[in-house]
Amino acid sequence: MQDTRCAVWWVIRNAEKYGFDTERLVLTGRFAGGHLSLITGMLSGTAGLDNRCPESKGGNGTDRALASTPDLNVAAIVNWAGITDVNDLISGPNAVGYAITWLGGQPNSEANARQVSPLTWVREDLPPILTLHGNRDQVVPYDHAVRLHEALDEANVPNQLHTIQGREHFVDFTAEDMKTAHKVIDAFLLKHLN
Repeated sequence: MQDTRCAVWWVIRNAEKYGFDTERLVLTGRFAGGHLSLITGMLSGTAGLDNRCPESKGGNGTDRALASTPDLNVAAIVNWAGITDVNDLISGPNAVGYAITWLGGQPNSEANARQVSPLTWVREDLPPILTLHGNRDQVVPYDHAVRLHEALDEANVPNQLHTIQGREHFVDFTAEDMKTAHKVIDAFLLKHLN
């Protein structure tokens, strides 16, 4: 997560040099990449996870110890079946081996899992978020997508949940499923990126 956030900070700090349009930065990824996209774009600057990103402070690394970091602003997030509640996967009803191996054995695993769960960071000033998820997903439960969608709605964050009916975790997506998903993404980005 620190690497992805540092990478986006680098893009923002070097936008003028390389001609990047920082008003149109979109984060996207599948599964672990979906989780990284969500947490990268949703995490507050107050979380303390940008401390190793000199780019976030505007300097050459000498001012890393500053107490506050601004929030990282992106234009939108496109999440393909990313994890939204890490505690659910390490100790909840949907506990799975890969998540337990990732965080389950660490000290303070519940607190760490909460910190890296996108559901923890839902608030009204987030960028628009599109989630695409198969409703038969056994790797990342579809419930994660539904709960994120509901929390974003409650916080008045522009968002959309596109359910890929009868599909699992990417393994059985058809060409038509992908074509439809990309049309949904195009429409979502056109709507929210002007």
